[in-house]
Amino acid sequence: MTVPTLLSRSAPSLPAISVVIPTFNCGPYLGESLDSIFAQTFRDLEVIVVDDGSTDNTPEVLEAYRGRLRVLPGPHAGLSAARNACLAVARGEWIAFHDADDVALPDRLAFQLQCLATAPDADAVFCNGVRMDTGAAVIPPTAPVARPRLLTGRALFPAPPPHSRLFQSPRFPPPGAKGGRRSRCHRFGA
Repeated sequence: MTVPTLLSRSAPSLPAISVVIPTFNCGPYLGESLDSIFAQTFRDLEVIVVDDGSTDNTPEVLEAYRGRLRVLPGPHAGLSAARNACLAVARGEWIAFHDADDVALPDRLAFQLQCLATAPDADAVFCNGVRMDTGAAVIPPTAPVARPRLLTGRALFPAPPPHSRLFQSPRFPPPGAKGGRRSRCHRFGA
């Protein structure tokens, strides 16, 4: 199955992926994070950023990207509220969660869609990351090391947290998921 057959959009003018980025006082990291999204090899996307009441230079950083993303300013309400605000306006069939201090490899979205193509009944995909705040040099892998496989929340956590309704779906991974079908995200929230 190819990536395009994975998408069931009814309107070709809608983006395949909505990248949702909540930010709160992440001005020092936000530019690099956004640059990594705009450098994706998969380009059929929209980028939505919720400024969750930042008091640093976040608004100025976002201004530099005017016309390339949608900004939703608001009072500080927390990560879940910011993600849910993004979900409320997202138009893509797939939602890619991306934090304001994350840096994505250029093929992140393409790779995740290819993984989803191997499991068309899956509702979400998530991936590993590398912590970069240790001061040590981080060198990304030269070849993908991921092994696509279908995991369930119950396989990862035998006793799901009581606050997570996502575990009610046997095919939706735990709250750390990095992407999922918009319909499932709307149903359960972030």
